[in-house]
Amino acid sequence: MRHFYFLLIIVPILCSCQNESMKVKEGETFEIKLKSNRTTGYAWFLEREVRNSILDSLSVQYVIPENAATGAGGTEIWSFRARSKGEAKLIFIYKRAWEKEGDQMRKEIGVKVE
Repeated sequence: MRHFYFLLIIVPILCSCQNESMKVKEGETFEIKLKSNRTTGYAWFLEREVRNSILDSLSVQYVIPENAATGAGGTEIWSFRARSKGEAKLIFIYKRAWEKEGDQMRKEIGVKVE
């Protein structure tokens, strides 16, 4: 039985990179919603700043469900504005702020501004 639990823990780590893509119009504001649980010390971070990019980072907020139990997870909502036409890649890393490396979950989102 111990081997079964071990596999359940390892599989999400091995499959921790998720790739998506989206299209937005120039000047449009859009949101990216990421499941998170800040009570564990983990949060989403942008791997690289979006300065000098076709995108402007506007805000990040953490929202928990209204009737959530103590310690329950929530959603991080990242807001961006499409400044100019082109393509960009947003790379988010789910980690603790004090960690530099480790088994971090990544999410890559390609953004095409038309």
